[in-house]
Amino acid sequence: MTREVRGFTLIELLVVIAIIAILAAILFPVFMEAQRKGQESACLGNMNQISKAIFLYADDNGGYSPMAFNKEERDYNTWDTNTWRQRIAPFIKSKKVFYCPIKTKSPQPLYYLDQQAAKFCHYGMNVYINYTDDLSHLVGYRLLSSIPQASKTILVTENKDGDWSGEPWNNASTGDAGQFYPYHGSTDSKGGIFVFSDGHTSFMSVAKTQQDNFFYWKVIK
Repeated sequence: MTREVRGFTLIELLVVIAIIAILAAILFPVFMEAQRKGQESACLGNMNQISKAIFLYADDNGGYSPMAFNKEERDYNTWDTNTWRQRIAPFIKSKKVFYCPIKTKSPQPLYYLDQQAAKFCHYGMNVYINYTDDLSHLVGYRLLSSIPQASKTILVTENKDGDWSGEPWNNASTGDAGQFYPYHGSTDSKGGIFVFSDGHTSFMSVAKTQQDNFFYWKVIK
């Protein structure tokens, strides 16, 4: 005797589809958050490598940090090619370290660090490190050991549009290249990852970095 095979009814199929949709709605944010956390960890790893490279550069150069940007040695034909990134390049295994994985693509095509397009990067060195106490002019290379409160002085940060420096101005979803830009935690949180001059990293809000006359950016508090 042949047994009749019973198929699903329309209602049963709709119930199954509804259950799948509910599960997807629950799990999708979890997957997205896990992906974001992974990207944030990778970005943190990049910034740690950059920090170590700066300290290795200093070890080879009498304890002096690279200049965020060497104003005296550049002209319009070599704009933005003579920066701290070129100085620490020999201590970096891969140029991809300069790009934050949370971005879907680099701001510009990825060229070698000795080419002009090396200026495009997702991280910036705190340009105030190379200024006088009153920010009136560049002092050049600075001894890292001369920074009196290194654990409270920003060294490297995320930045917008891939310019060379980190600056505390207009720190939101708009602003000129070279200014700090929070890739992590959404622009609404207005915070980002910072590497400090003693080598440790921390997530801070933009507002906190701007308190007390930009306390965390200046070498002399």
